[in-house]
Amino acid sequence: NENENPDEQKEQETEAIPEIPQPTLEAVIEANGEKIKDSLSLFVRDHNVNSYAFLRLSCAEKELIGLSGCLSGFKHLKFVDLSKNNLTNLEGLSSMESIVKLNVSENSITALPNELNDTCFRFLEELDLSKNKLKSAKITFAPALKRLNVSFNEISILEVEDLPKLEFLDLRKNAVSSISGLQNLIWLSQIYAAENKFTSLRDFSHHRSLKTLHLRANPITDSNFDLPVVEYLNLRQTSLTHPPSIDKIPMIRSINFIDCKIEAEKEELTKTFIKNWILNQDLEIRLLIRTLDGQNQQN
Repeated sequence: NENENPDEQKEQETEAIPEIPQPTLEAVIEANGEKIKDSLSLFVRDHNVNSYAFLRLSCAEKELIGLSGCLSGFKHLKFVDLSKNNLTNLEGLSSMESIVKLNVSENSITALPNELNDTCFRFLEELDLSKNKLKSAKITFAPALKRLNVSFNEISILEVEDLPKLEFLDLRKNAVSSISGLQNLIWLSQIYAAENKFTSLRDFSHHRSLKTLHLRANPITDSNFDLPVVEYLNLRQTSLTHPPSIDKIPMIRSINFIDCKIEAEKEELTKTFIKNWILNQDLEIRLLIRTLDGQNQQN
């Protein structure tokens, strides 16, 4: 505006911007508490106190930043979905001992609380911690856990001891080179561990329940392993230069060597597999390799 005084305009421009007050912890709890209350469902009668209790919390994509104090009144929750929020820890969940299925994927969780023990999540059967920022994971606090997903983190140290009922483990896209406690998991039948740092299969050898093992894009060079009940083995894009011994994988149905460094032995490898299993008509054997001309071949 041509009629404005330049000195007044300059004074207005240099005037300090008022500081925006940060929310207090109480305000955060109150705000998150309202979001949580709006996400409760599936209630049943609690005969102990002659009232009703909620069993399900679906609180995905609510921009939650913390749980401390928010869930204290909902101890009967069994199915909890807190995915796609801004959580940095699991504080506030350790008292939820009735949870059966917990999804905290796609948050910013950096570590698991030290105080977690087998009394905190004694009924937990499914835990999804995928797509967080974990660098290590010690999962020893869920004795009933059957399915564990820690994929797409930054984990280099993984401990899964004291999980006697675990059946499924997904740790794709991490930096794991060894798994502590794996041999104690007598019901574990499926492991998906593509894009990690395994150089051998020593952690998986001699396991008596493991049927599916997916290790694509690991720097595996050691072909000396014993997988007595594995039926599906994916070693695609590994650094193997020699095939495994046939008698070490007697139950194999499908094995994938595509993009491995096995070259000269591929033709002989194919013949050996066919020769060993051609008489066993109840097995559907598939050997996937890449031929020297770059085309996929299936036998």
